[in-house]
This record gives sequence, C-alpha cells and structure tokens, in this order.
Amino acid sequence: MSEAARDYRVYRRVLRMVQELHLRGYQHIRIAPGMSPSGCHWRYAVTPVTNVLRSHGGRLAVWDSAVAHYSSGMGHEFSGWQDAPHKHPSRLAEMFLSCFPEIAVAGAGGPCQSP
Repeated sequence: MSEAARDYRVYRRVLRMVQELHLRGYQHIRIAPGMSPSGCHWRYAVTPVTNVLRSHGGRLAVWDSAVAHYSSGMGHEFSGWQDAPHKHPSRLAEMFLSCFPEIAVAGAGGPCQSP
C-alpha cells in the first residue's frame, strides 16, 4: 500500500470517529477542516458546534478553547496518541471522550444549528 493510501486511511478514520461520536449521542461535535499556510498539511479541529461560526460552517469561532487539533504533519498520531494508528473508529471515539471531556459535554445532544 502506498504512503498516500495509508495517510488517506488515517484521515478517514478521524472522520469515522466523529461519525461514531454522533451515533453515541454527541451530535453537537463538528470537524472544522483546513490547510496549513504552506498548503503541505491537512488540518482539522474537533469542537462543539457552539465553537463553529454559523456564517461559515467550517471555521472556528475560537481557535484554542474546547478544540482538539490535528495536522497531517503529526503523521499517524491523532491528537498526539501514539497508539492511535491501528485503532478502530469506535475505540478512537472512546479515547476522545476520555481525553476531551469538555468537548464531550458541550457536544452531547441531538441535532442543532450552529450559532
């Protein structure tokens, strides 16, 4: 398998982790995607919907409050977790809830509109 294909699987696993969080009742959690200024790395932030701009839908209102950041420059270590590359999305969801309780609390609940 090529390096690009392996990278794609990691990024997809993150998206599937958020899907798993939604299935578990955390529908207010969102992904705010982006690129590094150089354009070399894909970035995302996982945050509650209350921290996503309603006027844009994919931008954070506050960069450093109730946010879990990741950049493809971090390699396969999702949110710094060295053991994440081989975890199933459901296990990543459990790890996320444990490591980011503030986001979990703010992200709990059914569908809603961003602010």
